[in-house]
Amino acid sequence: MGLTLYALDNDQLLPQRNWMTAAEYGRAPKDSERCPALAATSPFAGYEMMLAVAGGRIDDSRIEGGVWLLDATNAKANEFGTLLDLPRPPRHGGFNNMLLGNLSVKSVR
Repeated sequence: MGLTLYALDNDQLLPQRNWMTAAEYGRAPKDSERCPALAATSPFAGYEMMLAVAGGRIDDSRIEGGVWLLDATNAKANEFGTLLDLPRPPRHGGFNNMLLGNLSVKSVR
């Protein structure tokens, strides 16, 4: 939701860098930028923004219906990546999660 609010106030554009900071847009910062499946002592956030959507317009049909964020292997804060970065084996009961541009979540093996 924060990324959508950010884009609405920035000419419909998603952030090109520091996407986790942009995701805090319009809300108080929380510890929600860390995957809960990672150890509390892990230095990693566990999520990446898809490189293909960075800086893209949210009203572009390829971005609007595509993957925005995904579980990623050892991703540090604000990193970008591709579907090749999905953890193997999956982290969440045999599944990895992806946030789509329509704000739904898709779980994949």
